[in-house]
Amino acid sequence: MIVNYNMKVKFTSEQKYLLALGIVIAAVVVIGAGIIYPTVNYIGHINDDTYQLRAFLEKKYQNVMKLKNSKEQINQIKDGALLYQKYLFTTDDTLKLITVLENLAEAHSVTQNIENTNLDKIENNELKLSITATGNYRDLFYYLKDLENAPYFLNPIAFSISSARGRDPNSPAQAVMHLTLHLYVNQ
Repeated sequence: MIVNYNMKVKFTSEQKYLLALGIVIAAVVVIGAGIIYPTVNYIGHINDDTYQLRAFLEKKYQNVMKLKNSKEQINQIKDGALLYQKYLFTTDDTLKLITVLENLAEAHSVTQNIENTNLDKIENNELKLSITATGNYRDLFYYLKDLENAPYFLNPIAFSISSARGRDPNSPAQAVMHLTLHLYVNQ
């Protein structure tokens, strides 16, 4: 084909429509590639950032809720601990403890001897008591039962009971109980 530049090119109507349609399609492709595609990518990045921010905020919210629950549990534990305060031995309760033990022994007709205590030098917040009690079996068991209900948390470490032979065969059977107790000391 020889092109003469002085000639005018004449298009038919159909060619004009196809040319216009081609220009419009090319413009749409250029607009789509140049404007819409970067915008869609930008919106995708914003969507990802929003999702990550939402996940971060949800995690923070869960941590705040855990903290709130922990504070409530701490307050409940503190309130509960106050209820047990009266059962904890303090160094000021020494006379009260000895009085409780003596009253128990007297109430059950048991002879008791408190030995090996560390009342004067309490170590590791723990008081150690060794008690030797003598009486008949029944009285010793009732004494032990009431000792469990004493107003302190008594932790028995060692316990033994044995027969004590008396000289009088007509006297009731006597027994000797050795008991080692630990008490937690609230200082």
